[in-house]
Amino acid sequence: MFKQAKALTKMPILLKIAPDMEIEDAVTLTKMAVASGADGIIATNTTVDYSLVKEPKDIGGISGAVLKEKSFKIFEAIAKELYGKTLLISVGGIDSAEEAYKRIKAGASLVQILSGLVFHGPDMIMNVNKGLIELLKADGYENITQAIGADRK
Repeated sequence: MFKQAKALTKMPILLKIAPDMEIEDAVTLTKMAVASGADGIIATNTTVDYSLVKEPKDIGGISGAVLKEKSFKIFEAIAKELYGKTLLISVGGIDSAEEAYKRIKAGASLVQILSGLVFHGPDMIMNVNKGLIELLKADGYENITQAIGADRK
């Protein structure tokens, strides 16, 4: 499937997985995707685990802070297997420099923030960037690339 998609575009083909999968299944799926030609993994999409919120509306996916722990558990398991072998992007509940840094150190080359912007506003980007600079300095890093996968090394 990935080889067919790559024949149609020069853009990278990434697989985005749901946080509702069993961890072992997510790891197996992502390893197969990379072996089949995927250029990277995005972990995770929104969840349909309505037990995470009070009085849920059972329409569509849930995102934001309630997804943070669930998303990170899957990302971390995938990163243990695929860090250094493919591009890893972490998504789900990232709403602070500390959370972004945790994902970066776990192996994310990129993080995606969406719900955090809705709840914290556009200043969040500046705050996350400033916070990341401070966290990098505290750990003795001169460049963010030095922190990528630090927990995997």
